[in-house]
Amino acid sequence: MTTGSGHERDGDNDAGGDRRGQVINMTLSRSFRRSTLVLVAVGLLIPSTLQAQTTVTSSPVGVMTRKVERGLSGLAVPLIAEDLFVGVVASNGASALVFPAGDGQLGSLLTAGGKYYVEVATGLLAGERFDVHTGATIAANNSTLTLTLAAGSFSTLRTLTADVLAGARCVLRSHVTLARLQQMLTPGLVGKDNVLLADAVEVLENGRAERYFLRADGVTWRKAGSAEDFRDKVLPPDGSFAVESKYAAQAWRHAGNVRTNAFRKNLVRGVQSFASGFPQDLSPVQIGAFADPAAPAGTRWTGNNVILFADQIQILLGVPRPLEIFYLRGNGSTWRGLFDNINVAGSPILGATSLILIRRVNADGAFRIPPPFVP
Repeated sequence: MTTGSGHERDGDNDAGGDRRGQVINMTLSRSFRRSTLVLVAVGLLIPSTLQAQTTVTSSPVGVMTRKVERGLSGLAVPLIAEDLFVGVVASNGASALVFPAGDGQLGSLLTAGGKYYVEVATGLLAGERFDVHTGATIAANNSTLTLTLAAGSFSTLRTLTADVLAGARCVLRSHVTLARLQQMLTPGLVGKDNVLLADAVEVLENGRAERYFLRADGVTWRKAGSAEDFRDKVLPPDGSFAVESKYAAQAWRHAGNVRTNAFRKNLVRGVQSFASGFPQDLSPVQIGAFADPAAPAGTRWTGNNVILFADQIQILLGVPRPLEIFYLRGNGSTWRGLFDNINVAGSPILGATSLILIRRVNADGAFRIPPPFVP
C-alpha cells in the first residue's frame, strides 16, 4: 500500500488513475500513524514496518491493533470480520438478490436478530452496500437474500432496478455492532447502571452525538431516556465514533479481510461522521476531495477562502492534537489547516481508525472512494 508523503504547497494535485483490478500489488511502505496492520497473503506474514511487495489474487487479510486511551478516543473499524458468503447474482428484484440454486440455503448462514449487509464487489455498482432483512431471508430458506433499502437502513441506494446486479459478484458480511465492538477491547469496558458512571460509545446521528452506555450486567446497552437494549446497534463501515473508557486504557484488536473494491459513502449536506473503509491513512486527493469540474455542480466539493463557506475535514480526539480542522480553498484543490498555510491535499490526514467528521456544502449520493492500492 502507498500513502501520500510530505506537505505540498498550493497547486494542482493529481487525483490518481484507475485503481481497480483483480490482482493487486501492494507495497507496504510504512506503519500506520495510529494503528498497526499485518497483512497475511500467500501464507506470509508481512509486518507493516517493513518494505515488502507481494501479489495476491484474493482479498488480503490483516490484524489491526491500537491503544484506546482512558477517557474519550476516536475509532473506526475498516477491516471486514469475515465473508459469510460470496456468489454471483443470477437475478435481482427491487428488494431481493437471487443466486443460483446450487449456492444453497443462505438463510442458514444467518442468526436470528443478527445484522448483515451485502457488498457489491464487481460491476457497475461495485462498492454499493445493502442491508439484509434477516428474518425474511431465514424464512425463505433458499438461495435468495432479501434486502432492506428503506430510509433508516444503512443501504447506500434506496432503489434497485431489476437485474441491474445480474452477473455481479456480491459478498454477505456481518455488521459491526456495539456488542461486537465490545469484544475487540481488552481488558474490556465497564458497565454501570448509572449512565454517568458507565463506559460508553458516542455516535453522530442526525447531526447530534448520541451516547450509548453499557449496563452493569456487562451485556446490555442503553441510551438515556430509553429502555431498549442496543447491543445490536450497528456501527456502519462508513462512519467513525468515540469510545469513552472511564476506568482503563483499552487494547483494541481486530482481525479481518481488506476491502479491494471501491467504497461507497453517501455524503449529505452539513456534518457527518466519516470512515474510508480501508485500513490505510488516506489523503484528501485519494478520497477524491477536490472540486472536479467534470462532476455535476450540485454534488461537487466546495472550496472557499473563507472557512465558513468551504467544505471541511475535522479530525477529533487525535494525538497530539485533540482537534484539527482542514478546509478546501477557493481553487478547489488545496486543503489547509485552520492556523497554517501548508497544503495537505496529498498528505495522509484521514487516519484509518480516526474519528473524522466531514462538513459538506453539497450532498453527493454517489460518492465513491477507489481502492488506495498500487494497481
